[in-house]
Amino acid sequence: MQEPREDGDGEESQATPTPWKPNEEYLKVLVGMGISRTAAEKALFYTDNRSADLAAAWLFENSEADLETSLAVRIFFFFYLSYLLSICARLCMNI
Repeated sequence: MQEPREDGDGEESQATPTPWKPNEEYLKVLVGMGISRTAAEKALFYTDNRSADLAAAWLFENSEADLETSLAVRIFFFFYLSYLLSICARLCMNI
C-alpha cells in the first residue's frame, strides 16, 4: 500500500515562474498622462506594480536617456536647427 505524500518529503514539483506583466489599469493611467507605454512599463516594473502614482514618481526621479529615445532625438534636432538658423542669420547680416 502506498503512503500519501506530505509536504517536505522531497517530492514537491518546482513551480515555473510566471513572466512579469504590468498592471493594465496602472498602465492606462500612465499612458493617459502622456507617458509612453515603454517608459510606463519600465516604471511599473521597478516599483513592483504598486501604483500608478509611485510609477510616475519613479519616472520623474529616474529620468534616463533610454526611457524616451525619441524625445532625446527631438531635442537634438531642435538645438541643431537653432544652430543652423543662427549661422544663417549671421551670414545674412554680413551680405
